[in-house]
Amino acid sequence: MTTPARMLRDAIEAFHGVCYFSAEHRRPYVEERGLHPWAAYFAQRAAPMGRVGPETVAAVFYFFSPDLVARSIPSVWELVTPEEAVRLRLEATRELFGRLFAEPPDGIDEAVDLAGRAVEALEPSGRPLAAAHAAVSRVDDRLTELWRLLSVLREARGDGHVATLVSEGVGPVEALLLSAGHTEFPVEEFRKRRGWSEEAWNAGRDRAVARGWLQPDGARTEEGERFRTELEEATDRTMSWMLDAVGPAGVVRLAELVQPLSTRVVSSGALGWARG
Repeated sequence: MTTPARMLRDAIEAFHGVCYFSAEHRRPYVEERGLHPWAAYFAQRAAPMGRVGPETVAAVFYFFSPDLVARSIPSVWELVTPEEAVRLRLEATRELFGRLFAEPPDGIDEAVDLAGRAVEALEPSGRPLAAAHAAVSRVDDRLTELWRLLSVLREARGDGHVATLVSEGVGPVEALLLSAGHTEFPVEEFRKRRGWSEEAWNAGRDRAVARGWLQPDGARTEEGERFRTELEEATDRTMSWMLDAVGPAGVVRLAELVQPLSTRVVSSGALGWARG
């Protein structure tokens, strides 16, 4: 079942996520400062929280191996401060959208209004990433401001998903294994992209098998499929404040307005350089 909250999640993904992959976002980190792309990712996403250490980043990002995080955090803060990272991210986003959208997209003011009302209703308690990103100052460019607001909503859902996983005793590796097959990445690619060793990955798989979510060969069981559906439904419930703020119809409308923007991002090839 596709719910309004999940419709918005899917509509946001490319429009928001391009900040980790575009040439405009790559340049100030990888080309000008010589950072590894993963360091650029961690710096961008963690920067609104300030000069945090690897333990905090691994905890709130959840799905990444602490070893992978520690290769970038805190050393990245010596090359780009959190304040600089926030500024560079917004500047690169504005530059990218200036290239992709010759004219303001239809419905941009309505989208900003809906997203802004949702963000204003955010209850920050227990949502560390969303709270940090919500504290980033507004920008005067409408497309970039929409991107900033949607980033808050995306991180809020992520915070809620992590809280759901923790409450159910689902570790990072088990969560990734339950998601494998529902994304474009195969299981082994999931492991590599999140930095988990084979030993840690196999241990997580054994735990998932013991709980009846996976078969010994790694295939999900019926119980695993049912449990994954329950996790998504529970994550939807963590977004009830957003639904209350603009109503289910408002969330669906926001998704409808954002989807063409994500489609344009995908068709532009701006996501391509980091997807290999």
